[in-house]
Amino acid sequence: MLIALGASKRGGFVVSENTKASALYLRLAIYVAALFMATSVWFAPNAILGELSTQVGSDASSVRGVTAMVQLGFTIGTMFVALSGLLDRLNSRVLFGGAALINSGLVAAIEMTSSLTVLRVNRFCAGVMLACVYPVAIKICASWFPPKTRGRALALLVGALALGSAAPHGIRTWLESGEIRLFLRMVSSASGLAGVLVFFSGGLGPYGQNNGIEKGQAEEGLNVHSKPGLTSVGAAQRSSAQILRSAASYRQTIWGFCGHMWELFTFWMFVPSLIVVHNAMSVETIDPSFWAFVIIASGFLGCLLGGALSVRLGSKQVAAFALMISLLCCLVNPVLVASGFLSHGVVVGIMILWGMAVLADSPQFSSLASASVRPSEVGTAVALMTSLGYLTSTLSVSLMNRLANDISLPVIFIFVALGPALGTWFLMKDHKT
Repeated sequence: MLIALGASKRGGFVVSENTKASALYLRLAIYVAALFMATSVWFAPNAILGELSTQVGSDASSVRGVTAMVQLGFTIGTMFVALSGLLDRLNSRVLFGGAALINSGLVAAIEMTSSLTVLRVNRFCAGVMLACVYPVAIKICASWFPPKTRGRALALLVGALALGSAAPHGIRTWLESGEIRLFLRMVSSASGLAGVLVFFSGGLGPYGQNNGIEKGQAEEGLNVHSKPGLTSVGAAQRSSAQILRSAASYRQTIWGFCGHMWELFTFWMFVPSLIVVHNAMSVETIDPSFWAFVIIASGFLGCLLGGALSVRLGSKQVAAFALMISLLCCLVNPVLVASGFLSHGVVVGIMILWGMAVLADSPQFSSLASASVRPSEVGTAVALMTSLGYLTSTLSVSLMNRLANDISLPVIFIFVALGPALGTWFLMKDHKT
């Protein structure tokens, strides 16, 4: 049933426009739910730092640093699929489903991990698998929506990334201390369910390519230019280079995205630490895990708001505005949080604003990238942009985590602010086509 969603005619029955729209948004809801569950593995160790530190016999800073291994694995994975053209060569639902199921096993294996080195390898492999989850979801979603409304649709999808990244903190809040096994099994099950859900939900839509691999997914009557069969690795490599050379708007989008990524995961990594710093300056304390969940999850609301505004203002303008708000938050919020002068409510409020702004631009970059290349190149273009962005985030996460041992968080976020500052400049400067 799900494979037929979004089609205009099936078996001689004409489907009404309302039914078409309902089916389309039902499909979108399925991918949002699946991405939410699949990306819950990303920050799983960060939500159980204390328990994992004891289990592997290391300090909390070292365990928190394994986030960089996820980023590194994701970077290498997305670079490989970009250069190999894997996302545009293989069946999208098989890639997503298989990777999510493997990640389910990797999370379950953490329960038996007693070495920091093994944990690092585990998280690196999880990052590689996520490279076959997130870009694939973006590609599939982009194939079902025209460029004008694509930013709004992708906003929901990227918002699911925020909810998925926040989910481990939310789960941890409701579990008793020491229930690490139940926590890991819940996250593992979520990833496995996501894989099964996407595997049976169909593939590309009418705005994607139909090269004989995504069978039955293109709208009837669509004029598809790509030829049947697999693309060679060499051709994919030339395609990546040609995209970078020929599309100035695509290069501009990549630079803006890298500025955004310099901040995003570093902010998410330090959200619990910022709350701990605030607690240290206050008489009463608030729960770091619960409020980290709320703050990171607020990125979903930022994506929704940015997606709605993009229909009126355009993706480029929305992305630039979000970057500027995020830049201001980097410079001001850590100082206010650490000052001890603000109430819990005000601190949570300004952190939620930051959580919304830091992710509101992300789906707009995906929309800009997918609109600047041919439909047959969307998978490669998104994967290449994502790879370079996550390479940037890997450098930022590693560097800032090391600096955290010697420098206060307000000073660290001055360096983090360089990302949204440069991202805004690159995105808004004039370019020659």
